[in-house]
Amino acid sequence: MNHPQLPSLSSNPDELIVLLHGLGSDGHDLISLVPFLQQRLMNSYFFSPHGIEPYAGGAFGRQWFSLQDRTIDKMQNALEKNMHEILSLIQNKQESLGLGNHQTILLGFSQGAMVANYLALSQLKAFKAIVSLSSYLILPPIIHNRQTDFCIIHGQDDEVVDVKFSSLMANQLKKEKIKFIKKIIPNLTHSIDTRVLESVLDFIESLPLK
Repeated sequence: MNHPQLPSLSSNPDELIVLLHGLGSDGHDLISLVPFLQQRLMNSYFFSPHGIEPYAGGAFGRQWFSLQDRTIDKMQNALEKNMHEILSLIQNKQESLGLGNHQTILLGFSQGAMVANYLALSQLKAFKAIVSLSSYLILPPIIHNRQTDFCIIHGQDDEVVDVKFSSLMANQLKKEKIKFIKKIIPNLTHSIDTRVLESVLDFIESLPLK
């Protein structure tokens, strides 16, 4: 499967940004955001893989794991079952660029952000950062990493994933002593607009060099 990607505007990328789409979408969705992001992230390589499974709720689109049963235990089991395959997609791209987790940012929307959150907490080697858009947190059975910074952004009027879930995520990260910032965007539904993207860029540019 060919996954959408856009190389950095510089000759030698020093950062990989992995874009993880929402349920029923595919990698073409978030790759469309890259021209805006590249205005300030010229050294970043953008990789937007398709979900590893066909979307169970329709004839088109992809998903990262099944959400047909949305109880916490079932979602955790589904995430855990698919983590190896998802991680392999990311690692293969890292290897081709000569970059590691400490040079990789996972940016996810909705279900894709659930994957990013889960990966960040379950891997022994910390990612550079996680950007979690319009999502919520499913914890892995064991938290192996507390060194990855989180950026949580959610629309105040989200009609798909209630904004309260970002507050619950923030509370859980605080309990685990994991650094995060949280921003609620007024008059925004389950979507991404320029206010979100500007906030993402501000966060990424604020990260310390690793």
